[in-house]
Amino acid sequence: MSAVPAVEVNTLSFTYPGADGPTLVDLTFSVRPGSIYGFLGPSGAGKSTTQKILYRLLSEYSGSVRVAGTEIRDWSS
Repeated sequence: MSAVPAVEVNTLSFTYPGADGPTLVDLTFSVRPGSIYGFLGPSGAGKSTTQKILYRLLSEYSGSVRVAGTEIRDWSS
C-alpha cells in the first residue's frame, strides 16, 4: 500500500464570514488509498463545509489539505 495518503487534512479551520464562531477547528484526518470513509455528525458539525473545502468550493481556510501529496491550493483552476 502507498505511503502517501490519498487525502490528508492537517489542522483545518474555517469560519464563515459573519458567523459567531468557527465551523471547523483544527480538523485532522487522512484517508489511505482504497479506503472508504463517511462523514457523520450532528447538524452544524462541519460535514458539508469539509466537503466544500475538499471540492475547492471554499478557499479561505487555514491548515493544509493535500490530495495525493499535493496541496489543493497549488492546483490550477
